[in-house]
Amino acid sequence: MASFAPQGSDRLQAALEKLGFVRQRGSDAFRHNGVMFHQQQDWVTLKSSEPLLDVDPLHGLLGTPGPWKHVIECDGSTRKLFELPRAALDGVIGADVDGEAESACEECLWWALATDQGGIPAGWQPPERAEIDAWMSPASLTIQCGPIVRQGQLLHGPDKLGLRFPILAGSPAGLSEARRLWLRDVLLEAQNRWRMVRIGLTETGANAEIDLTGVPQEMAESMFKTSLDALRWVVEWLVLSAAFLADPRVVCQAWEVRPLRAAPAERRDTP
Repeated sequence: MASFAPQGSDRLQAALEKLGFVRQRGSDAFRHNGVMFHQQQDWVTLKSSEPLLDVDPLHGLLGTPGPWKHVIECDGSTRKLFELPRAALDGVIGADVDGEAESACEECLWWALATDQGGIPAGWQPPERAEIDAWMSPASLTIQCGPIVRQGQLLHGPDKLGLRFPILAGSPAGLSEARRLWLRDVLLEAQNRWRMVRIGLTETGANAEIDLTGVPQEMAESMFKTSLDALRWVVEWLVLSAAFLADPRVVCQAWEVRPLRAAPAERRDTP
């Protein structure tokens, strides 16, 4: 845990142990009930310790609480992943000076554990709408990529906080099987490559979102702003490619050949 200040490192380890995480021999990883806690240079992650079977990475998580998503590992297995910017955790650790048992570290871990099971931390409420509106400009939810405009949505309610942008409106019709696979691969690559952002396919199209339901109040503003920036970057990176692939009027012979399965994209930070 070298990147944290000593006090922060001690608090984090104490919080992990209090919630039942057990340090794995010979590593900095901790494990609890099928969830592995890891630290990287700029990110803290919680990941399912075992591969998930019969899971479609683009279905099943859209709209569920917390920023959990499915990623494909280098061995081809699918796991569930929760990513937290280390700077956000550093900030709440530094602000937690009262020494109460319900520490900032514990709140972050409870957020991950509760939402992993489809719930939210007891007593959680989102920030007021007026407060959230002050965190973004009026144009923040509108993205124009060439001729294509995508209007994002703030998801806010008594037990909900998140951001969502459409990638494709409607289920593409008239596409060959090979072309549908190309489109699916592009969406999967975006989900695997870019941190925090999850992509979901539904009957009404494809969407990108980050769900912050359950986020500790101390880091709500920081996480909201980071999430908005990340989503805008991913939508701008993805939407033109997805739109061309989904448009049957655009002809490309290469898209009529089934794509080869390349190694999963390395996860990256958005600029």
